[in-house]
Amino acid sequence: MTAPAGKGTGAGGIGTAEAHAKVNLRLRVFARDETGFHGVETVLARTSLSDTVTLSAAETARGVTLSVDGPLAEGVPDGPDNLCRQAAERFLARAFGKRGRPAVHIRLTKRIPMGSGLGGGSADAGATLRLLAARWPRLETRELVELAGEIGSDVPFALLGVPMALGWERGRRLLPL
Repeated sequence: MTAPAGKGTGAGGIGTAEAHAKVNLRLRVFARDETGFHGVETVLARTSLSDTVTLSAAETARGVTLSVDGPLAEGVPDGPDNLCRQAAERFLARAFGKRGRPAVHIRLTKRIPMGSGLGGGSADAGATLRLLAARWPRLETRELVELAGEIGSDVPFALLGVPMALGWERGRRLLPL
């Protein structure tokens, strides 16, 4: 799986990417597995509706900072519950360990309605991972997909960045269509 990067943002910028909403065109649910999750088979398709994720080097802060704007920003968490913030923190921890982690600022422009079932938070996390992996290619594809799956079942599809895919195993196995 190759995760396409976003467009650059100039000096100090890491990049900008569109984080597309998704719909499930088909969903088959199977018996629970040994972990307690139901097995699923799903066809996922991205839509034209998207948020915008822009990453830049943080000038004064350490770690990951986040600002949220846009027409649907109200109520979107900017703390540790935000999935794109979780994605950045987990990526940087795995890629850099405890030392030498760069400070990153995320600007999230929200246009996907929160709680709509369109996977906006997952899309934001996937776009964040794509941008970070393009800037710091320190993780193998397998590690990146595993990390995406730890954040949420729809995050691997968002990371992949393809128009449509068949998915299994809580989104960790994907076949682009």
